[in-house]
Amino acid sequence: MAIDDPVVKALRAALQTNNSIELRIALGKHYFGQSYPNEALAEFEAALTITPTNTEALRGAIDSAYLIGDENRAKAYELAINANEPGLISEAVRPVDQGNQTCIPNAEPSQINLNKRKANTPKLRLILPGDKDNQEDGPTSIIRFEDVGGMETVKQRLSRSFLMPLQNPELHKKFGKRIQGGMVLYGPPGCGKTFLARALAGEIGARFMNVGLSEILDMWFGESEKRLHEFFENARRRAPTLLFFDEVDAIGQRRTQLKGSAGRTLVNQFLSEMDGFGGRNEGVFVLGATNHPWDLDPALRRPGRFDRLFFVPSPDIEARRKIFELKLKDRPVEILDFGKAARLADGYSGADIEAVVDIAAELAIDASVKSGREESICDVMLARALREVKPSTRPWFETARNYVLYANEGGVYDDLLEHLRVLGLV
Repeated sequence: MAIDDPVVKALRAALQTNNSIELRIALGKHYFGQSYPNEALAEFEAALTITPTNTEALRGAIDSAYLIGDENRAKAYELAINANEPGLISEAVRPVDQGNQTCIPNAEPSQINLNKRKANTPKLRLILPGDKDNQEDGPTSIIRFEDVGGMETVKQRLSRSFLMPLQNPELHKKFGKRIQGGMVLYGPPGCGKTFLARALAGEIGARFMNVGLSEILDMWFGESEKRLHEFFENARRRAPTLLFFDEVDAIGQRRTQLKGSAGRTLVNQFLSEMDGFGGRNEGVFVLGATNHPWDLDPALRRPGRFDRLFFVPSPDIEARRKIFELKLKDRPVEILDFGKAARLADGYSGADIEAVVDIAAELAIDASVKSGREESICDVMLARALREVKPSTRPWFETARNYVLYANEGGVYDDLLEHLRVLGLV
């Protein structure tokens, strides 16, 4: 792909500071959408090195492998995805035999001219008054705060900022408080920021619109701004709606760090949409999540926009216990001491605990093969898996400490500072 592609540049820049699976998948989707299957496959496989069981990355790898003609690799990924979630094998791209030629439906060669590529780039549809889709209730999140173990302080803060305005609209209007809001959840990766956002959407009964980077960023000048505007317009027309921007720093990065004009224009558009001229954001709740809040443009954090930054720490002991129970619920297990496992997993993120459970499952499978009968996951296997998986949050806290100590203007990171004191890092 051309080196001056602003989407690739933005995602590559974000990956330099945060090698997250979300960014890898977003870059893979962008490459795939622009008919670069080799590059797409490389990104999807890089994502799978982070989380080998990620369904979205496996689907992308399957489709990309078929496009480049590597049927064996595609089938290997099909086996992997079917082992995790039977019936979810992607059907988006498959080779079809037509006589002596093999063609790929819905695919185009990488040498296609740019005009045709642009014409085939999917566009968002703006929902207008009177549209059938605008009259339907649409899907809402079925996750509630009760499904989130522990983290009571975080849930209370979210309830006060988003839930209470909807429960007591007249009271808020009497005090001149608009029924809208913007907040950024920040913290180490894998600690449940996205899950909390879905639980919040379920609590307020709002539509949950998860806005991915690949749905916003576009290589064509002005397209990213247009897509961002259409997301906000659709949210306004279907309020109450919760717009959730994961990796929000990739869209709202500090303009002083952006070399080209395209990135600055997108940030400016984001600022304009957050302002919602004429109070048009009534009933629109905007929630962002990031691992790097210090990379957000300061203008996005002024009052009326993302004026509240809230720290999401690694799961507390009750949350860790809940994660263990959830991840082990449908697997063959003995009677387990979840409390002990939660205590041993101090400092682990939710993603770390998922890795622990996967390793424990592998140990049970190995034991079953050796014994010739099904062996259940036991406390000994969990303890061994916990010794193999080290908490991944420590490097993030080491980096965050510098910002807390030297860039805590106005006390914006005070809650993080308090947590670092508990950890003994300051």
